[in-house]
Amino acid sequence: MDATMRVFERRFAVYLLILIYRNPNQPKSYYIYYDPKFSRTKHDRLEELEAAGLIESYFAEDNKKNKLLRLTKAGDKVASALVSIYPDMGGKVEVDPDEY
Repeated sequence: MDATMRVFERRFAVYLLILIYRNPNQPKSYYIYYDPKFSRTKHDRLEELEAAGLIESYFAEDNKKNKLLRLTKAGDKVASALVSIYPDMGGKVEVDPDEY
């Protein structure tokens, strides 16, 4: 398997990708503490998603202190595909992050 795809096998990868898709251009801390559990794991996963080319970080023009995150074109394609199949799954597959 391609090493780039392995990031999806890791805990919180899909969760964070969809969270960024639904709430773009937020500081990194927003995504890590959206659900305050497992913050170190989420931080590591965001780094891996960025290394895989699915998200990118940037500084806002008006505030150079916080890094903001957004999806790349590839990340947007993956996240929108995942979100689009949710209704086909019956809408009953929500999983609590503790269950990952």
